[in-house]
Amino acid sequence: MSSKCDEIDDDDDSQDDNEEEEDDDLLPPPVATNSLTAHVEALTATVAQLSTENETLKRNMGILFRTARAEIERKDHEIHLLQAELDESHKRARPEEQGKRNMT
Repeated sequence: MSSKCDEIDDDDDSQDDNEEEEDDDLLPPPVATNSLTAHVEALTATVAQLSTENETLKRNMGILFRTARAEIERKDHEIHLLQAELDESHKRARPEEQGKRNMT
């Protein structure tokens, strides 16, 4: 004696089987998964390489910046020394010029 409830339960089971089959259709074949895994690994390696290169470039830029700043400071100091030397030579030349003017 099969009741109406048993028939409904049987229908539910067949629907579950159909849903599982649909889920299987959504999954890519294993070959595609391996291909994607290889692609992800290649991208991960590229990211690691670019990160290392980025850190190296940042370090080199910092060194270059500090070197340029030190060179500018060195040249500024040299300019100040030369300007002081020039001012000193002008001070020595002025009294000599004034003495020559007084003689004439």
